[in-house]
Amino acid sequence: MTAPGSNRRALLGRPATFALALGLWFTPIPSGLTSQAWHLFAIFAAAIFSVIVAAFPLLTAAMLAAAAAVLTGTIAPAKAFAGFANGSVLLVVVAFLVASSVVKSGLGRRISFLVVSAFGRSTLGLAYSIFLTDAAIAPALAFAGFANGSVLLVVVAFLVASSVVKSGLGRRISFLVVSAFGRSTLGLAYSIFLTDAAIAPAFPSNTARSGVLYPIVLSLAEGAGSTPHDEKKRRVGGYLMFCGMASLAVSSALWLTATSVNPIGVEIARQFGLKIDFGSWLLAASVPALAAALLLPVVLYWLFPPGVRATPDAPAAARAALRSMGPLTRDEKVVAVAFLLMVTGWVTAGTLKLDLTAVAFGGLGALLATSVLTLDDIAQEGGTLATYLWLAVLFA
Repeated sequence: MTAPGSNRRALLGRPATFALALGLWFTPIPSGLTSQAWHLFAIFAAAIFSVIVAAFPLLTAAMLAAAAAVLTGTIAPAKAFAGFANGSVLLVVVAFLVASSVVKSGLGRRISFLVVSAFGRSTLGLAYSIFLTDAAIAPALAFAGFANGSVLLVVVAFLVASSVVKSGLGRRISFLVVSAFGRSTLGLAYSIFLTDAAIAPAFPSNTARSGVLYPIVLSLAEGAGSTPHDEKKRRVGGYLMFCGMASLAVSSALWLTATSVNPIGVEIARQFGLKIDFGSWLLAASVPALAAALLLPVVLYWLFPPGVRATPDAPAAARAALRSMGPLTRDEKVVAVAFLLMVTGWVTAGTLKLDLTAVAFGGLGALLATSVLTLDDIAQEGGTLATYLWLAVLFA
């Protein structure tokens, strides 16, 4: 739990941080400085101040500052994200990942004794061994993919997606859809497609979305009396599972941010002179994706007949689940607002000249600032880090 003193510091420090940022921003620009340089100073002076007074943790301050710098046009996206390709930064990150294996295997202890035995006659000798090791580090050019905006968009969207699960908002949306459309097996199938399409923009992974959908689909199947071991009734569950798998593919094609490969495709297209933004992707994908969403439940209904057509108890069960969840929690409201603002920013990015990755950074910063996500939550996203490393190396 957060200490009361920390809450008080945050309550006082956050208004002071924003006041400092605005005050510096609108202060007359000193002679010899450009407006860009002064505004960048205002943003990062406020960010540093927020960390000093404990208004925001370091990560939150960094996310908000990066988003503000890009969205206000103070700095170009490529320059703002260049630090992710810095060799020293990546060295620290990779060293953290490798450190646990070095300690676990005992290799670190062995190396330390080897170094001391060779150079330990003086402190100066140990210092030279550090310089010798540092000279072997590869040039920063090999890390260029770590600063790619499309790669960072995927990573930040992964982190934002965890808030949809953690807050319970994804589950609530599923039950709301089922309560409205779940009176028949075919209606349940369309509920699955609709639910997946609704949450997909915040989930750059169909695997991650399946973590939300699968428990819902399983409970729907069990509610209809379907079990894998009952030959007569198992087809209901099988049909719904087939629909769930199909919906994941359709929603991944519908939204630019619904799977990690989409932004990568956009980046490749950009290198050939074709610009695709969130809105143009949605416009182009909507016709085939919506046609598939309308037809697939019917096609699967014909290919794999569920046997049971009516599921009159499903809406009531969904409403009961909603009642047990209670009213919208504070975290669900924050996630919903952040999610809507992010999608709005992505859709209007072309018109308003917004950077997609900066919008995502702003959303993540807001979720961290409101404590919907914590540093512990970020630390547990090992799969996100693996995706980041893989995509970054791919673009290097």
